[in-house]
Amino acid sequence: MREILGPDRIWVYDATDDWWDLAPAPGPENQTVLQETLSIILAEASMEERAVCEAMRTGATQEEIAQRLGTTRKSVERRLSRVRGRAKKLAAAGVIVAPAVSSAVTR
Repeated sequence: MREILGPDRIWVYDATDDWWDLAPAPGPENQTVLQETLSIILAEASMEERAVCEAMRTGATQEEIAQRLGTTRKSVERRLSRVRGRAKKLAAAGVIVAPAVSSAVTR
């Protein structure tokens, strides 16, 4: 995902507020860990969930993603919710560590 998002910003999940947001990219020492974490989260994701997550790399709103994918905002929201739920379960099980951010992604 680091290659997709570019060198300056990455998507991170804030479990406290239940949001995804762009944050400054970590140093090289943490990039591998983040790539592995994302791979674990998306390992069982559907093609639709992966498409939504990939579309988020541009900072698009859920409405814009829905338009790009030819679906509804609610459908995008449901797909993101499933990915968030998977991330929460993996974090609760200690499989991943979810990084924290301070603000929300635009709906």
